[in-house]
Amino acid sequence: MAMGTSPRFDVRKVKVSALLDMLLADYELNQKSVEWARYVDGHLRPFFGSLKAASVGTATITRYVSHRRGEGIANSTINRELSLLRRAFYLGHEAQPPMVAAVSKIPKLAENNGTAARVLSAGSIRR
Repeated sequence: MAMGTSPRFDVRKVKVSALLDMLLADYELNQKSVEWARYVDGHLRPFFGSLKAASVGTATITRYVSHRRGEGIANSTINRELSLLRRAFYLGHEAQPPMVAAVSKIPKLAENNGTAARVLSAGSIRR
């Protein structure tokens, strides 16, 4: 590879585990709390890590939510986990060269805190 050039990724082959690695590196680089890393390695990586990022869509997200609810996990915790996943996809999408072609819509679940449920599209996430 020539000096100063970036490797090319086949976005069809990038695994979610690579995006999660990028997320954790971003947290460390920006000196953010990595407290949530336990959710990455404890829940997101086991469920999504071996999947190709390009294959993660609504059905996969729905399966994850059902899986976590089956474990008795509150929507608020699942939302935080999905926020981490969403951020990992954004980092992969914004990388140069991009590691993912698009960021799937990942919904925000209704939380039992008296506020109305909102569904956020991938484009409405605050960074």
